[in-house]
Amino acid sequence: MSVYSCSLHSHNELCATGGEDGKVFVWRRNTGQILYEFAEHKDTVIDVHFNHDGIYLATADLVDDIVLHKLQKMSSESDKDGGNLVFHKAWEYSMGDISWMSFHPATNVLIAFCKILPGDISADGKKFVASYDNGTVRLWDLRACTIIMEIDENNPMVHSGGCTKVAHDKASPFFMSGVIANKIIFSSHIGPVGVIETGDVIECMAFSPSADIRMAATGTLSEHISIWDSSKFNLSTYFGPAKENDGITEMRWISDYTLVVATVNGNIFLNDARTDVRVFNLSGHTF
Repeated sequence: MSVYSCSLHSHNELCATGGEDGKVFVWRRNTGQILYEFAEHKDTVIDVHFNHDGIYLATADLVDDIVLHKLQKMSSESDKDGGNLVFHKAWEYSMGDISWMSFHPATNVLIAFCKILPGDISADGKKFVASYDNGTVRLWDLRACTIIMEIDENNPMVHSGGCTKVAHDKASPFFMSGVIANKIIFSSHIGPVGVIETGDVIECMAFSPSADIRMAATGTLSEHISIWDSSKFNLSTYFGPAKENDGITEMRWISDYTLVVATVNGNIFLNDARTDVRVFNLSGHTF
């Protein structure tokens, strides 16, 4: 069963995942133990996010329903690895054509967009980079609701097909965007600065959280993971299929060199981005 989204808790060993089975699981990420299961969604869960302090968990599905759960308490102060959890539903909402959802990185504000493709919020919480199905990429000022920078048909580096994914570098004013037409564009807040032809359709992308290690990862449905040098705009490491017929759907960095990857068959695995050594596998999104 495909896993479509995952989120790591900000200060303990919890992670949450959502999948094609309409379920949300909360895991203990250091052991793979399932601690909690939500089954309120009526369709595929496409987005799950903990807020900045880990008190809230927001989930969204393909029929445009958003559910907000609050982590009410944990059993004891010593139980920081997420042993006994108590969640309760705090809020739910239905909206049309939801395409992207995330919490603000510093306040309890949930942001959801419709009629655009996925986007990403800058580390300072003031800017948002959005992708569009005509290939346009726009950088927005969230407070003023104005466009800071735009890559459109008037720019020679514009995406020729629909822009499918974007990612914002948390360590610098820098982002990348990927398209159906097998291309990645690296951009600053002023405009495009580099381009890479990938030879494959990009399904997901993410920057390493380190300010010193200039690395970005991309994944494809043909089961490949590429690690890019984002300072030189070239390929650093290329990993073959992680597992046969198990395409990559989402990825997150949890340290300078460590990637958590989700796949179409419901697998979640932890990889060392330098060596492709598999640390562990998780499996739970099955009928």
